[in-house]
Amino acid sequence: MTQEHKPELYQYNALFIEKEFSGLHILTADSYTLMLNQAPDFPHNNWGDFYSEVPCGDLADKVYQLLAKESSAGDIVILPSHLFDEKKFDPSKDYIIKRNNGARIYSPKAHQNLILGPEAVYMLGCSGLWEGLFSTSKEGSLQIDYKENVQKLEEVFKELEAASQKLQQASESLIKRLEGLSKDLSKITAGEEIEILYKRRKGNPYHWN
Repeated sequence: MTQEHKPELYQYNALFIEKEFSGLHILTADSYTLMLNQAPDFPHNNWGDFYSEVPCGDLADKVYQLLAKESSAGDIVILPSHLFDEKKFDPSKDYIIKRNNGARIYSPKAHQNLILGPEAVYMLGCSGLWEGLFSTSKEGSLQIDYKENVQKLEEVFKELEAASQKLQQASESLIKRLEGLSKDLSKITAGEEIEILYKRRKGNPYHWN
């Protein structure tokens, strides 16, 4: 009896960096541990770890494929880290930067959003990314949080959809009422015009104007 082949799993950490080397970084778990050991005070926000069947060497290309599905052609550029210049880039593009220990997603536009803030923009922009990377056989903390957040979002969307339907019904009712008032006003206006013309005709029997 042959044993079922289980795909090899790779563990990654997702972390957001706002200042130096800003963007969303997806690093191998070993690289992230090494970073913490070497620079424990380095400012970043760890989103958690996850397991994937995508090896590190293919990670950037997979991220590019997943994000490109939801973007217009040419909006995303993929290139190796040694070809990316931190001071010279097109601010209208999003970048997938290949690294030996993972991938970096950098969106200049996200760091110019003063309403949501850059981290929130990355969270929203990468919402369609994770399901294409996550393994179904093992979960990390990011996967667990993601599932919980998706369920919460689905509940919120259902509530918003119900509220939207009620608002649409109220709007349609208001439009009908306004249309009715408009017709009544037209009748009143027409009656007033006839009355004015009648008075003018009565005062001057030879002219209507």
